[in-house]
Parts: sequence; structure tokens; C-alpha cells
Amino acid sequence: MASNKISQSEFTIMQVLWSQNQATSQEVIAILGESTEWQPNTIQVMLSRLVRKGVVGVRKRGRYNVYFPTIAEGDRSRNHPEISGHICSRKVGSHIVEMIQNRVLSLEDIANIRQALELKQDFAVDEVICDCPPGTCTCKNCNCKKEDRKFAVTPTNTQVEEKKSCCGS
Repeated sequence: MASNKISQSEFTIMQVLWSQNQATSQEVIAILGESTEWQPNTIQVMLSRLVRKGVVGVRKRGRYNVYFPTIAEGDRSRNHPEISGHICSRKVGSHIVEMIQNRVLSLEDIANIRQALELKQDFAVDEVICDCPPGTCTCKNCNCKKEDRKFAVTPTNTQVEEKKSCCGS
């Protein structure tokens, strides 16, 4: 039986399918052609692997194969821990909350979480900037198309850097 582990490259294809709901291989190739240097055959091979792994389905539409995700993006961490990869920065907070709500924590864990949140408080921002790769945004009200966005200053990022649009806009 094939491993269900998803590579980072396969995860990028999953992001495209989540953002589009369904797509032909040519549509996936067109979207990823803007942000990757992958050859069309490479993308088609990865789509086939994802179908074999059961995380992508395929159906015929005329002479074209239409690919669609068989798991919801929100279910990936809860029901499919083998699917790792990029989490949109706009969704990190809700993923952390979900993990806390669905796990047993020790008093020490809770104290460590509180301490980490207190340290983060000084660097909190009003709006988190989407960091999805181009063509893969699944954010509702995605702010990646806004011009002249900047990264927030954090302890690990003391320089304010220009933020490129994640959708290529």
C-alpha cells in the first residue's frame, strides 16, 4: 500500500485544488506555472500520486480529467495528520485554538502557552497578512491582493520588509 504522506510539492497542488474546488490538470498547470518552475508532466505525475493516496479524486468531463480534493482543507490536521505543509498565516490562530480545544494539556503545558501568548502580545497586529503561494489562496476575504503590504515586526523579524502579493496581483 502506498504511503499517505504528502510531500510539500504535493501539498502545494492540494492548495490549488482547495482554492479552486476542482480543476483539470491544465488548469493546475496554468496556476502553478506562475509560481513554480515545474514542468507540466511533473504536475500530472503529482496529481496521479495524490489520487493513489486517496486525498484527490478524479472524474471525466468529456476528454478531460477533473481533479478535486477528497478531504476538506480544515480536516487535514485533525483527520489526516500525514498531510503536513503550509498553513496560511491568517489561519494559524484558529488552528492553534482547535489544537488546544481538542487535546489534553497538563498544567505545565497551559502555563507555557500562557507565557508564549503574553510574549506575543507586544507584537500582535490588527490584521494577519496572507502568505499563501500564488494561486493557492483559500482565505475568505484574502488580503493578499492589497498593494504595499508589509510584514509585522516580530522578535524574529526586526526588519520591516515588503510583502509581495500571494496571488500575483
